[in-house]
Amino acid sequence: MRFVFLLCLLLPWVASAESLTETFCEKSKANAAEILPQLPIHKDAATIWLGYSAVMLDGTCHVRHEYLVRSEKVVDMTVKNSEGVTHEMVEGYLQSDEAREKVKAKMQEKLRQDLADMLVIPNVVYIARVQTSGPLQPFNVEIRTGTAM
Repeated sequence: MRFVFLLCLLLPWVASAESLTETFCEKSKANAAEILPQLPIHKDAATIWLGYSAVMLDGTCHVRHEYLVRSEKVVDMTVKNSEGVTHEMVEGYLQSDEAREKVKAKMQEKLRQDLADMLVIPNVVYIARVQTSGPLQPFNVEIRTGTAM
């Protein structure tokens, strides 16, 4: 009996959370449709935004962005702004797991800032797929919001 009572109390909140997630996903789909014709978009000197999609599956909104990081631009900027650093040194470093993990962590931090509004919506999975054009290895960043219960 307690379970039924508890379920009756929580059901409107869960239904509300699902509605919020669905509304967010529908707005994300509309936003993607609006932005897609504008792609590719240069986000900064080395990063290009290539793709955007959103789909609702099993009560979860899956939002996906695709980026290209032009490693040669990262190398050029680093050499230009760092005394005594060569192209070979930077390229060698960018091939390492350490470099990939640092770039991934910075991107995840930036995305958390940029997507702060999304982080309060329950049941959203955000994936940024990052392709690269040079020594830096491709990677994905995944951010999951809390569930409705």
